[in-house]
Amino acid sequence: MAAVINDIEYSWADIRVKAKGKELIAFKGIKYGDKVTREKVYGARRHAIARTRGKVETDDCSITMYESAVRELLDILGDGWADALVDEIVVQYGGDGLPTHTDVLESVYFEGLDGGGEEGSSAFEREVPFSCMKIKRDGKYIVAQGK
Repeated sequence: MAAVINDIEYSWADIRVKAKGKELIAFKGIKYGDKVTREKVYGARRHAIARTRGKVETDDCSITMYESAVRELLDILGDGWADALVDEIVVQYGGDGLPTHTDVLESVYFEGLDGGGEEGSSAFEREVPFSCMKIKRDGKYIVAQGK
């Protein structure tokens, strides 16, 4: 069960995203993840005899931003922005009376940008896909480094 202090749980307002030293707040969502993919090893029998240590893979990542934040991000990264390496994106969860947790997405490249819009009173949103090499959660990687 997640830690709940004084009946308060983490909320969207407790998340901060930082890229190239700038804090972006005009975003609506962020998605990232990683996993270890292992394979079973079979010999001359029908049952597995071992498994591999596997490899770490990061999921497809994306951040949903409002148009103003997208333009700010493009200004930060400059011309050729999809070729600009962002050392890390820092996502922090914290709030009054709650411990702060930090996820660090390392070696980030943004991969594209959708466009367009539709009639209505809602702000324009853009989904910006990106890839990262590693994810560190509160200083811990999914597998120990160097293994």
